[in-house]
Amino acid sequence: MTDISMDGIRGPFTPPDTVTGIRAWLEALEGDFLLADGFDDAIIGVTEHSPGRPAIVVYSVAKCIQILVARDSMSWGDAMDFFYTNAIGAWVGPQTPIFLTVPEAL
Repeated sequence: MTDISMDGIRGPFTPPDTVTGIRAWLEALEGDFLLADGFDDAIIGVTEHSPGRPAIVVYSVAKCIQILVARDSMSWGDAMDFFYTNAIGAWVGPQTPIFLTVPEAL
């Protein structure tokens, strides 16, 4: 279990394991989050910033690609093209979600 801080409030954090759990967790944080449609299962966290800067939802790139392959029956290459064009390429303001690539060694 890891401690997180949101707006100066610290508390235990256990990553949720369901879409319902993820949504409930985000609501409990009381942030005004922008979400990438269809990728709730790829959420891996929320950023923290200095006061006055919004928290941003963080997604796993690998999990997003896996979702497209499994859910939409895309090939790996088509999923990569779609993801980089429609998710990475989308700017919807300062709370645009962040997509994180994590090295396999971590």
